[in-house]
Amino acid sequence: MQPYMGVVLPNLVEIINRPNTPKTLLENTAITIGRLGYVCPQEVAPQLQQFIRPWCTSLRNIRDNEEKDSAFRGICVMIGVNPAGVVQDFIFFYDAVASWVNPKDDLRDMFYKCSLATLSDDHLYRHSKSDLKPEFMPILGLNLNPEFISVCNNATWAIGEIAMQMGAEMQPYVGVVLPNLVEIINRPNTAKTLLENTAITIGRLGYVCPQEVAPQLQQFIRPWTRCPSEAKLLRSAGGSHQGVLPASEFMPILGLNLNPEFISVCNNATWAIGEIAMQMGAEMQPYVGVVLPNLVEIINRPIHPRLCWKTQPLPSADWVTSVPRRWRHSCSSSSDHGEFIVLLMSRSNIMTLLFQCMQDTMPEVRQSSFALLGDLTKACFLHVKPCIAEFMPILGLNLNPEFISVCNNATWAIGEIAMQMGAEMQPYVGVVLPNLVEIINRPNTPKTLLENTAITIGRLGYVCPQEVALQQFIRPWCTSLRNIRDNEEKDSAFRGICVMIGVNHAGVVQDFIFFYDAVASWVNPKDDLRDMFYKCSLATLSEFMPILGLNLNPEFISVCNKATWAIGEIAMQMGAEMQPYVGVVLPNLVEIINRPNTAKILLENTAITIGRLGYVCPQEVAPQLQQFIRPWCTSLRNIRDNEEKDSAFRGICVMIGVNPAGVVQDDLRDMFYKILHGFKDQVGEENWQQFSEQFPPLLKERKCRKCAQIVCTFTKKLHKPFGVHIHGSSLFTCTFS
Repeated sequence: MQPYMGVVLPNLVEIINRPNTPKTLLENTAITIGRLGYVCPQEVAPQLQQFIRPWCTSLRNIRDNEEKDSAFRGICVMIGVNPAGVVQDFIFFYDAVASWVNPKDDLRDMFYKCSLATLSDDHLYRHSKSDLKPEFMPILGLNLNPEFISVCNNATWAIGEIAMQMGAEMQPYVGVVLPNLVEIINRPNTAKTLLENTAITIGRLGYVCPQEVAPQLQQFIRPWTRCPSEAKLLRSAGGSHQGVLPASEFMPILGLNLNPEFISVCNNATWAIGEIAMQMGAEMQPYVGVVLPNLVEIINRPIHPRLCWKTQPLPSADWVTSVPRRWRHSCSSSSDHGEFIVLLMSRSNIMTLLFQCMQDTMPEVRQSSFALLGDLTKACFLHVKPCIAEFMPILGLNLNPEFISVCNNATWAIGEIAMQMGAEMQPYVGVVLPNLVEIINRPNTPKTLLENTAITIGRLGYVCPQEVALQQFIRPWCTSLRNIRDNEEKDSAFRGICVMIGVNHAGVVQDFIFFYDAVASWVNPKDDLRDMFYKCSLATLSEFMPILGLNLNPEFISVCNKATWAIGEIAMQMGAEMQPYVGVVLPNLVEIINRPNTAKILLENTAITIGRLGYVCPQEVAPQLQQFIRPWCTSLRNIRDNEEKDSAFRGICVMIGVNPAGVVQDDLRDMFYKILHGFKDQVGEENWQQFSEQFPPLLKERKCRKCAQIVCTFTKKLHKPFGVHIHGSSLFTCTFS
């Protein structure tokens, strides 16, 4: 392509810099420039400075795809050739890099080598160590002007990224940027995002260059601890154990700020201590003595506003209870913190405090209290268990969806308690279950509350299945959990519903299609949970399959479609055990697929389900092959490759092996040949060979005659052969070899 660069590149550069160029043309121009730079970097890189800014702004909002991939590879190669060409606009490149959702690993490596985040790395570092960073850092420093929030925010973020990559080599540049960052974090009315990014960047500078930053600690520690999103701040600021600065410098200052006379500062300090503890793990142990006495004193203080702070109401229970809550992850994974939480709770009256907060008139206080109760239940249930008899009635009274956050946290806490109590939860099921069932059946209940309610009901059923009646909630339970991601809470809830179905499978028969839909939402269930799903299917199938058959009525498309799909899914799980139920559903499916004007999606699902039934029970379905093969072929010839299509085609091939006469008509043979040939092309030679090896011997024996009839008829119509060998080979090897 090299000789043609001069012919096209000047015009492309002119187009990308032209004002009011249409968006699509801009994007295509940027992609093409990137691709030219990828294959001929020496010719394009010298002009990098002429187009890098509009190039970045053109591609920052398009979705990940192969064209974007090749364009970014090109720009990275060009930066390697001419790093100076991107210095003035490197922040725009970093912004464009950040638009990627899931770059390939090797492309991510290219970003590391030439983006702001890795100025000290490998290729670019060798080119730029002597001149790029001295030139670039002052530019970033000059852009730390909060009057221009967007630019300042990007520059701040970029400095933090550079610091984490350069480590101690950042030392010469701390003095260039730190004064401006300290000024920004102390500035009144700084935008929240800028304040947060500034705090993170200061923390990162302190992490890699503590000797340079520590002397200025007093200048920024107060606004730093007041920064919003403390959790994000501390995790991002350190990215490692020590968080922001060496704990020996930082922890005493936080300890001094544990003064409940200053509620806001004290609250931020407690959050910060908890977050740092989670980052440091066992390394936190030497500093426990620095903060523990003050924490105990705070927890033991009177908490009601009228007893303590007469001039300002207590905003929430968080300020007195946040530290134990922030320790929950460490308590579950570190013996040191397990001992710490035991020590804290044994020296304080935290459970008494919690009991009072749970009955407070302020919803915010109750909300935080129930969140803490759930956290403490997970972290140290031994200390919570003696209080359960007193806590459960209060939890039941707060299952009121008029106060959504309170109700949500109370619901979650009940579920956590149930998992810890096991069968001992039985006396309390009647206290909370009626309200939970009412909430899950209530119209317009918020999504998060619905999901937590469903999880808690499932957990109650898991530990006390005899006490929980399925009929009252199974349908909304299934619809609530069908869209949440796989996790431990979902796992325990589904185990509970399976146990309940085992106890009372009749309770789910009318709504089993909803349960199966919810089961299908799992991406990767554990093996024992998968076995539970299978046993639930077996337990209810004899009662449920006739109901599915009755719902195969295309007058009600949505219901019919779901019933059809469910039958296919069940068939693939049941295998040969589906045999007794084929006669219940197959006649209706054959009628639907032959019905004129059937909706396209219903036709496709019907064809897939018939194919699946034929795959697991070919002897029962194959005799009817001639009744549905033509609409079956036309229904599936245009859908994309997927697992459902794969299983359906496997089924039709197995049925032809059992009943080849069902597809002998010339037009049907031609139609099936076209589809099967296309399927073979799509799956590839190796997959096709594996696929065809599964066909029964009867199908493979019909080799020369059937193969010759199909191929010859088809090639005559096309007036050209496919170059296939007709004789001496089986239908599925010679036709498609």
